[in-house]
Amino acid sequence: MDKQYDLQLFSGAIIQLKHLSTNDYLFSNRIKLTSGSKETMLGCTKNQYQEGTKFEIHLAYTDFGNMLYQPIKYGDLVYLKQLDQIVTININNKSQTTNQKEAILMEKQNEIMGSQIFVISPSELWQGSILKIKESIINQASIIRLINITSNLSIHSNSNYFKQKDLSDCVEVIGYNERDQNDDWFVNIHDINLINGIIHLLPRFSKPIFHGSLVIIRNAFLGTALNSHSILLKSKNQEVTTNSVIPRISNELWEVVLMKIEGERKHSIENQLLYGEKFSLLHSNTNQFLKYNKGQTNSDKTFQVCCSDQNLFLEEWSIIPLSQQQTQAVFCNDFFLIKNNTCQQYLTSIAEPSYITKQQYKTFLTQLPTNASVWTIEAVLNNKQNYS
Repeated sequence: MDKQYDLQLFSGAIIQLKHLSTNDYLFSNRIKLTSGSKETMLGCTKNQYQEGTKFEIHLAYTDFGNMLYQPIKYGDLVYLKQLDQIVTININNKSQTTNQKEAILMEKQNEIMGSQIFVISPSELWQGSILKIKESIINQASIIRLINITSNLSIHSNSNYFKQKDLSDCVEVIGYNERDQNDDWFVNIHDINLINGIIHLLPRFSKPIFHGSLVIIRNAFLGTALNSHSILLKSKNQEVTTNSVIPRISNELWEVVLMKIEGERKHSIENQLLYGEKFSLLHSNTNQFLKYNKGQTNSDKTFQVCCSDQNLFLEEWSIIPLSQQQTQAVFCNDFFLIKNNTCQQYLTSIAEPSYITKQQYKTFLTQLPTNASVWTIEAVLNNKQNYS
């Protein structure tokens, strides 16, 4: 309690975000824009004590409902709230000064929209490395980025002021598609959950994964879900991508298949999925297995991943932990690598148009894992109900 930097970020915390490059604070004075969407402005101010510099941060789109007072980690999905309004990236309108995409506050709807959900990710200082996700914890004064999952635009600021007269002393905040240190924000945690003078955080809700579990697998630094569909690669196998759509769709449902070999026969085992254990992923909609497309490379020379019904159960993957685990079992919300046991390469997705559809994100195998190779299980489902 004496050391502020020991404070850990949690769902429901009241925070300020201080811009790394300018030392300005994210804020809103509730003034409406006179152009573009004409929604409530979002900008930056130099005055730390100005009303409107504090926001609530919440875990978003989880399988567990209310996650109040549970820790927020790098790779989580979050939203920022101020009173009854939510921080939103609006791709349909340009910002007043720099003609980028608008960053605004919008009234809360029945459900949080994809344009209001952000991946909380490490700074550029750690880009391309999986070091920071191993540490996982976000503390007071940690540096974060907030990347919108549907547009892949970051909450970004610099030294450009609004053109609007009643906002002329406010720095513009935008949605930006490039990555640089103007995406970086210090976290200043204000609201602390105290019980008898002690900081009290709840453990993260979690679910084990079993043979037959129906899961949604999310890329930890894109916020996109592993997807396949009926569109075919040149090899006549199904394309595999990641998809940013919220709410998730049935093409993102995968069944975990655990197999046991006895002689020349394989049969399923009713066991829990363990780290390092061989398993397969069956695409629920098309009954095809996730596979390394042996001998096939993509246009960028990466190893191709696909879905196929050939050689059923012969494609095996392993889940590799990023750090030492307290248990051998894999749980929802763990962060891990997915390794193909045939080519010994890692499943990876990046924010570039997919090879065939061009509307989702590239997914492939790579020899050296990076942040783009980190995954988590977003949801464990009993059935396909509510997924179109």
